[in-house]
Amino acid sequence: MRQRPALNLLPGIDVHKGIPRATTPNSLEQQFIEQLRLAFGPQIKALIKEVIADETTQPLVVDYAEAGLMIGTTYEGVRKLVRKGMLTAVSRSGRYRGIAISELKDYIHRRRVLANE
Repeated sequence: MRQRPALNLLPGIDVHKGIPRATTPNSLEQQFIEQLRLAFGPQIKALIKEVIADETTQPLVVDYAEAGLMIGTTYEGVRKLVRKGMLTAVSRSGRYRGIAISELKDYIHRRRVLANE
């Protein structure tokens, strides 16, 4: 990425010709956005990489009652689906079990495919 000299970022001055140039509010806005992008671009990229890395390590898990609300059933309905093997439970902490959001999405997708056949 090519960086411009700091003097080139001053509004209204053309460094190469030494004469003032006409500025519009749009060009000032573009210059400001460019300065922000140059200053904070690497930090934003690092934050995005950190968020993506966090998402891949632990799945988002909800308890049976919330899972039931998401798929239109009850707590007992989710327990029944887990017993039948249609949903896979995930251990949250110790004996408390939940359902991963990705598992719920897969279940909903499978249900739609079966309903369309």
